[in-house]
Amino acid sequence: MNSIFSRIFVGIDDSEQAKAAVTLAARLAREHRGELVLCHAVQSMVPAGRSASGGATIDPVLDDASAKCAQAVLDAGAERAIPFGIIAERHMVEGDAANGILRVAGETGCGLIVIGTRHGVGVQQLLIG
Repeated sequence: MNSIFSRIFVGIDDSEQAKAAVTLAARLAREHRGELVLCHAVQSMVPAGRSASGGATIDPVLDDASAKCAQAVLDAGAERAIPFGIIAERHMVEGDAANGILRVAGETGCGLIVIGTRHGVGVQQLLIG
């Protein structure tokens, strides 16, 4: 029987709150024999010298440095899960973080989304993300 803990999704960046979210999610995955899915969103860049004037289409691109940084964030998050016996699946999404997180969480069949918060204390911090 699948529970909300079968596949746990964590939206991460390099903040302390995200690190805490990965730790919590990895612990939950271990306790409930679930899987962990990590996702990091990066903003695409518009190439210099291109313009949308005259009806031209601008194709945003992800520069190598941003992609490497995003991969490093995902790798660090996955390493945080290893002490819990969890091998995390990793995803990078380009564009708006909120929309990307919801899309990837749905595509990967996650029942629970864990995201660190910068607001609140105690239980409020756990419930508002």
